[in-house]
Amino acid sequence: MTDAVVDDIVALLPQLLQALEFFARHLDPPAFGTVMQQIGAPDHALQAALLRLTGWPDQFGHLRGTLQSASDAALAAFAGLRAVEDREGD
Repeated sequence: MTDAVVDDIVALLPQLLQALEFFARHLDPPAFGTVMQQIGAPDHALQAALLRLTGWPDQFGHLRGTLQSASDAALAAFAGLRAVEDREGD
């Protein structure tokens, strides 16, 4: 594994885990609006870190795909939460 790939993993994983941590620790339906304001935008940092995967060598495609899928799921979840917050969703 190249140093660049390791650096990218080190940059991405904390952002992914922080975004996922939101769901496990902070989601409180009665205080949804307040929680969304307090939590900030960990998904924005995740999106920025995710861009680092685009330059990976093909030999790491399986790992890139797994990290991409997990990140995409977290980003989609945040998009859904923001839609609810903006009264565009259920």
